[in-house]
Amino acid sequence: RYDELKDKAENFHEITEDDIFKMLIIHCDQLAREVDSILLQFVKDNIDVFPCRHNRHEL
Repeated sequence: RYDELKDKAENFHEITEDDIFKMLIIHCDQLAREVDSILLQFVKDNIDVFPCRHNRHEL
């Protein structure tokens, strides 16, 4: 979709204002948050397997 819009659009604003493109970005953001949440939970559940963190931040 991006390539199709890029060929037709004269500027980036026209691409980012396309409704289908907006929906795609929203879905990508949601997926990224879900993946982050799953990975964080996996690390928490398996923390003893992971090496000590250098930044000392708690999970």
